[in-house]
Amino acid sequence: MMREYESVFVLDPSIEDAQVDTELEKIKEFLGSRNSEITEIQKWGRRKLAYEVRKRKEGVYTLIRFQAEPGIPAELDRRYRLNENMLRYLTVAYEAPPAVEEVAAEEGSGSEGGEGRGAREGADAGKAGSND
Repeated sequence: MMREYESVFVLDPSIEDAQVDTELEKIKEFLGSRNSEITEIQKWGRRKLAYEVRKRKEGVYTLIRFQAEPGIPAELDRRYRLNENMLRYLTVAYEAPPAVEEVAAEEGSGSEGGEGRGAREGADAGKAGSND
């Protein structure tokens, strides 16, 4: 069964742009050879890291979203670990964000519960005052 995954990796900023493209091609070839389907690639470019990694303050960020069999992300992580140009990486199962209608419906039902609780607190406050 194919699942959708999202992988973000950070490459060493000292490598050339051509080398960044080469690293991306290697990943695409690996996924393609495993019958995985790449659905999206986003090159975020050079960005400042939140903290130093291997004495680097910047990294070249890339996101790949793909559909694959469940064992493929573990193999991909292994390849990332062996790649000396990788500073950091993370591969997770991708869940699409909820649709706007679903969020609005949840917020609408959540506010009704809040009003009921407030009414009970008001009633409890009245009881406390009458005991004086």
